[in-house]
Amino acid sequence: MEHVASHLPTKSSILSKPESRAETSSTPRLQSQSAMNQLWKHMAQIYGYKWTSAYTANPAGAAAATWSKGLSGLSGRQLADGLAACIATAEPWPPTLPQFRMMCLGIPPFDAVRADAGQQDGFTRLMWQYLDGHCYRLASAEKADKLLLAAYNRAKEFVMRGGELPAAPVAEIEHQVRQAVPATREQVAKHMDVIARELNVAIAADEPAADADETPEVRHAA
Repeated sequence: MEHVASHLPTKSSILSKPESRAETSSTPRLQSQSAMNQLWKHMAQIYGYKWTSAYTANPAGAAAATWSKGLSGLSGRQLADGLAACIATAEPWPPTLPQFRMMCLGIPPFDAVRADAGQQDGFTRLMWQYLDGHCYRLASAEKADKLLLAAYNRAKEFVMRGGELPAAPVAEIEHQVRQAVPATREQVAKHMDVIARELNVAIAADEPAADADETPEVRHAA
């Protein structure tokens, strides 16, 4: 059986040359015919007849033209990421055009976002910007799930239209350097007094040095 890695696009195939200024302009650029040829080739290798029966084997046909428009503005790297996601999901049927664009943009499924309680993914953090946290916490389980889905759809539409994910806050925290400031003698003495009161231990200033070596049990016995 052929290894799935053979279906992944290489740099010489779908990964195009560096984007030109026209590709980064406000008007999204359609995918080139060369890119569509490679995309059709890899999709047919991954899904076989299920792809060709749904979209035909012609990378220059009407279906391919629609896909070229739907994938406009995406880089070769993003198209390659979408193909890699197709293999990773292990779905037996090929994705629709909107589903494949989501894969290229790295938009996770709703179930994955809902399970990301720690908000580690950038898309999850974006989704929470569309969610009223107070209403979500007070809502029933069914209502909370509907609120979460509505926020997910708004965040998904934002990214699908070209919006960017929020920057990871951990990157800012890692670059912060905290300067250690030593405590003053007065601050140390104050904290020691507080600790002594909490532990109910009397500290005598004039206590003989020899007593310092005695354990609390010995002093208590005396």
